[in-house]
Amino acid sequence: MSLYVQFGAKRLVQIVPPESLEELTWESDDKTVRRRGRGWMGRFAHENLSPKEWNMFFDLQLDIGFQQVLANMYQNQIHSTPVEYADTVELGTQRDPAQLSSFTNERLLRFGFLERRVDGRYADRQSTNGKFQLNAREWGLISSGTDSLLAVARSVSIRSSKNAILNTWIFPVNCLLTPVFAAELICIAGVHRVAFIDIQTPGLNPERREEVSAITSPLSTKYTVLPSDNEPPSWATADSTGNFSYARNAGPEWSSIVANCYQDYLSVYLSGVLSHDRSQSRSIVSTAESDAVLSAYQIHHMHSSPGKKFLDNLFTSDWTDDFMNGFLFTLPKE
Repeated sequence: MSLYVQFGAKRLVQIVPPESLEELTWESDDKTVRRRGRGWMGRFAHENLSPKEWNMFFDLQLDIGFQQVLANMYQNQIHSTPVEYADTVELGTQRDPAQLSSFTNERLLRFGFLERRVDGRYADRQSTNGKFQLNAREWGLISSGTDSLLAVARSVSIRSSKNAILNTWIFPVNCLLTPVFAAELICIAGVHRVAFIDIQTPGLNPERREEVSAITSPLSTKYTVLPSDNEPPSWATADSTGNFSYARNAGPEWSSIVANCYQDYLSVYLSGVLSHDRSQSRSIVSTAESDAVLSAYQIHHMHSSPGKKFLDNLFTSDWTDDFMNGFLFTLPKE
């Protein structure tokens, strides 16, 4: 049995599992993949890969006979359009949720999103007590096959001297055909009070929902190690396949893993979901039904999330209402 990984047009790297399953070895360069916790962590270098790609990490999640290998690697076969997985950032180097906003921008731009101007009322805002700074950004993705808008990404970063919050959404123009990316990270004095990351499926057709479940299941399994002293709220998981990752009151020692989790879900969403939709020859456009479903989803999150009360306290309720209704939770449009 062999596993193969392909990086675009670059040569394949073959992995041959040893008999003992205590370690894996890259046949091409004799790099060892050592066991880490419940899974396997590997690092490789290859003369045909760029310096950035040398820093790619991946997990081989052990299931009988290596059945699941993070969506882009399959047992005894080659997958020609692999899911990129945490591919250009050295994992563990970005610990602060607000610092992940730079990763988000770089990853979106490299994928093909274009940054869009955010209304000055929302782009930068200082809290009424002068201790917090909010920065809001937006990007749009155009379908390569039809030149029409496919999705809009929005990210809100809030920072103070000791605290950091990152809220990232990617809303598709038609949620009946394409899922939603959702992430909220709240770090207070180095402790992740909340970290919730998911690819959600409001109104998504059943066949596509199964596909989303298949590519997110290995990620959810991998990050079950994240600590939590309770279950996530039901309002947050209502449109989930169940393959979300959640941490609550995770200490500073978990910061790198929370950052890795965010990076992995975003990379899988882009390369495992949007790359397929972007290449379609037919237009994926909004409909009255898809707009109604996505709007209901956005309103549900806007009114259910405790983040609204937090923003009310920092920036006034009038500004928060305007921010959420005029920017963060609006339908994606050209």
